[in-house]
Order: sequence, then structure tokens, then C-alpha cells
Amino acid sequence: MRIEKSILKWCKTLTMALVLTVAACDTYEPPYYDGPEFVNFEERETTIREGEGEAHIKVNIGGARTIGPVTIQYTVKPNDNAVALYSIENEGSLTIPGGENSAVIKITPLDNALQDGEKIVELTIISVNNVNYTIGFPGPDRLNSTITIKIIDDDCPLDRSFITGTVVETSDDIVEGGEDPDEFPPMFQTVSITEDPNDSKGIIISDFWGLSGSTLHLRLDACPREVTITGHDIIYNDQQEGPLRVTPVGTGVFDPDSRILTMELDLNVPQGTFGKFKFIYKK
Repeated sequence: MRIEKSILKWCKTLTMALVLTVAACDTYEPPYYDGPEFVNFEERETTIREGEGEAHIKVNIGGARTIGPVTIQYTVKPNDNAVALYSIENEGSLTIPGGENSAVIKITPLDNALQDGEKIVELTIISVNNVNYTIGFPGPDRLNSTITIKIIDDDCPLDRSFITGTVVETSDDIVEGGEDPDEFPPMFQTVSITEDPNDSKGIIISDFWGLSGSTLHLRLDACPREVTITGHDIIYNDQQEGPLRVTPVGTGVFDPDSRILTMELDLNVPQGTFGKFKFIYKK
């Protein structure tokens, strides 16, 4: 049975958690860093969506003797699609106050109604007002001295009818090392998918995973053709534990031309996890 295998995965997860808990009892002291102070972007790449409003790009300072305030200067390099389609508060300069170890650059994409494609803005730290600080992580590559910001267009046309109505749901657990891929074949069932009346890009899957009354709310972003979870109400009735609320984690993609939506989801409950499953919806 598929559920039997899920329970085995669940038990294995609990066992690993216990092992890690015991291992965590051993004391560990990280090595002491005695190199130069430095300033860096927290990430090297991030993605924001056109209609999400203001986004924060975090800049950190690090080292053994960080003092402040610290002011950095940075360049802004947009690609052709991004020119004049964003704004940055106090563009080009950022001050990290004394006593703080980070601050944020505030960037806001212009939310227009045009199909203008993916926009890319590159920020690069070029100077620091304190000579004790180096730029980027210590090392010859100066990692995280530059961040690439991708701004996703949200104005591509979307017709949700390609996947709404009566749809076949295929669910298959993703095989782990040493498992027999033929031991548990995929499960097929019919589900109902409707448009979400509260979200112009949303759909609702009813009786998700064959669980009566369970729902999964998704958003379809047409430009990158990506699927994200916006809400869920999934209940699995376990004979011993009783009703368990399932939390799905993951994303997906869709293809309106072939009328297919695909997701890879981790299905988790408070006591552990059922594992990772691949879901395919085809109209």
C-alpha cells in the first residue's frame, strides 16, 4: 500500500530527528575568525515579482571587530528591459548604523500593464567609507559583492480554462536511493479544479490526493509559467493518530498548450512527513 510506504518514511524521519537531537548534545565551538571586517550582500541572486511592491535587499557587515556606522557606495546596472521600470530609495548609497550588523536597500518595481519580459538589475558594492572593511566575503573571489535582481513580469495573458473542470490527478512518490521504482505504482483519480473567485490567477483543486473535502489553492504565473501554493486545507485521517493536517511544500510548472500542470510537493504532518510526491494534472 502507498500509505504503508509513507508511514515507513515517516518513521525514518522521526528516527533521524532523534539521532540528530542526540548528536546536537555534543558541544561545538565554531572557529574564531580573526580576519578583516567585510561588507557583503546576503544573497548573490534574488527574484521579485512586478506586482509585489517594495522588496528589501539585505547588506551585512561581518568580522571580529565590526563597528559603525558604515556607509557603502554601489552601482546599479539594469538590462534594457529594466530601464526606468524600478525605483531605489537613496540609490547608490546605504548606511549601516552603529551597533547594527545589516541594513536594506529598498527597491520597488513599476507595476505596469505591459508585457515587457523579465527585467534584471545588478547591484555591485564599489566602496566602503571605513578602510578597515573589505568588499565581499574574504577571499580572492570577493563573493557576494554583487547581487542580481530578477523582476518577473506579471502581465502575460492567462486563460485558466486550460486546466479547470474535471481533471485526472496522477500522484507518484519520488523514489529514494535503494527503493524499487516499480513497487508502488502511481495513483490515478479524478478531481475537480475551479477558478479561485478571490484571485484572478488562482485555481482550487478539490479532493486533493484523493482526500475527500481537502482543497489546495494554487496561483498560476503565466510569464514564467510557474505554480505556487497560496493556501490549503488538507486532512488525512490516520487510524491511530486521528485527523492529521497536511502541509504541502513545493512549486510547479504548467503548459497551457498541452493542458498539463506538474508539481513536486513534500507532504508534511506534525509527526513527520509522507515524503516527496510528483503530481500531474491533465485535462
